[in-house]
Amino acid sequence: MKDLSQFWGSLEGIQGLHAIPAFWARYCDPHFDLIRPCLRATDMVGGDCPCPHPKRGGACARRIVDLGDGEFEGICIDPYKLCPDLPLTRKDVVVHRLDIACEDRQGSAVAGQAADRSVGSQAAVNAVHDYLAAKVLTLTKFGIQFETTDRTIRRFLRTGKMRRANFEAMATAIGITADQLLRGELPPSIQRRTP
Repeated sequence: MKDLSQFWGSLEGIQGLHAIPAFWARYCDPHFDLIRPCLRATDMVGGDCPCPHPKRGGACARRIVDLGDGEFEGICIDPYKLCPDLPLTRKDVVVHRLDIACEDRQGSAVAGQAADRSVGSQAAVNAVHDYLAAKVLTLTKFGIQFETTDRTIRRFLRTGKMRRANFEAMATAIGITADQLLRGELPPSIQRRTP
């Protein structure tokens, strides 16, 4: 099961689950071979690519420049231009998105069984509504507290389900445990709404 949480954790490095193949490989290693069949090419070209030989702790990136005729280069953005230009093909720079339905099948393969990644309850939804009202928080401001999006919170409020890691982070942001939130509990300092 530890391997599965590393698999899902690696996906969190890909913003919006859209990136060029080199970023997918970097963030999803050692699970890239499982994800590769689930990547679908888009019609977008990426703006940057990872450096194959970073000099400063692995945080080096290169700007993608279109040279025309399907040729591209990854240009070092360091002011001292520490690395040589990297020749790239269109295949290298096309942004790929993750096919979520495929990703669910691949995630199950990593675990060797279907994984229960989502948690939630109607009591938790009610508790979150009460917390937001008591703290006078927008979904965006609340999401910032535990590094998620308002869209994720909106989906949780609608469906009552959320990825386990996000649910646990949300409970921590509220000041309680995930189990307490599942039961619909809130910290004593939060006034509950009256029905």
